[in-house]
Amino acid sequence: MEIRPATVNDLDMLLALNKEVQDIHVDKFPHVFKETSPKEMETWIRSQLEAKDLFVFAACEGKDVIGYIILRLITRAGNPFMRERKFAYIDQICVTKLKRKSGVGKKLLEHAINYAKHQGYDRIELDVWTENSTAKSAFEKFGFSTFSEKMVLNK
Repeated sequence: MEIRPATVNDLDMLLALNKEVQDIHVDKFPHVFKETSPKEMETWIRSQLEAKDLFVFAACEGKDVIGYIILRLITRAGNPFMRERKFAYIDQICVTKLKRKSGVGKKLLEHAINYAKHQGYDRIELDVWTENSTAKSAFEKFGFSTFSEKMVLNK
């Protein structure tokens, strides 16, 4: 398996992978996530591939993209209450259903974290839905821990 920067040539495979994850999100959290048209998704993925301070890495077996990770490098200015924050943010990670639990996700995380460290970012953050116990467990096994929690009140 090779991990490399994703390109527009990977677009069809990235779209298929993203649909797998989006379908899970829509199924689990229909009050938050919605069905997305192929055109909307293509436009969004193209924008991610072209964005500054954002990196899309593809896990490949031969010519097939079997997973990807989107990494943002973020610097937030300080203010009277908070210090400046410099961190890398894992926006998305996706591994095709056929390759889950085979180490692909771990390799993608390692690659993104090493890339961030080489760019001078030693703090890595991500969000995980509380009800997504599979993802939460995987991130905890990798060494991530809860830093803050978001609470909601639905009336």
